[in-house]
Amino acid sequence: MAYGAGAEADKRTTSRAVSYGYGLDDIQRASDDLGRNTALGKFQLTKKFQNLARSLPGQFNQRGMTDSGLRKRAQERLASQRLLEQYGLSAQTAEAQSQLERQRFMLEEQVFGGIMEDEAAASLRRFSAAQTIQGLMR
Repeated sequence: MAYGAGAEADKRTTSRAVSYGYGLDDIQRASDDLGRNTALGKFQLTKKFQNLARSLPGQFNQRGMTDSGLRKRAQERLASQRLLEQYGLSAQTAEAQSQLERQRFMLEEQVFGGIMEDEAAASLRRFSAAQTIQGLMR
């Protein structure tokens, strides 16, 4: 018995499912890497500013500088710089996460769009076969 069009459709569906699985795996691995890199970046940022905050009093240890307001201004600048870098890290993480979501959406769209095309082609084949049978019966 010869294989019909169904065998070819099964191969395409299997191929689509395999590529979908690999695509999801790649996206999941990238998401895991992003999580690890974000945690590492936050840790490094925290340590960087802890070290800067520890070294700050030594820079204003001269007579009159501690009470002059310069140290307070330097602490405020350090705090604002820390916030700015934290927001930058958060923005990078959010952008990377949205890129991964776009990739996931495109992958799903490819897979399910292909399935819909297969279903439409199968419907057209069934319709043309029905029309042929009706023509033969007349």
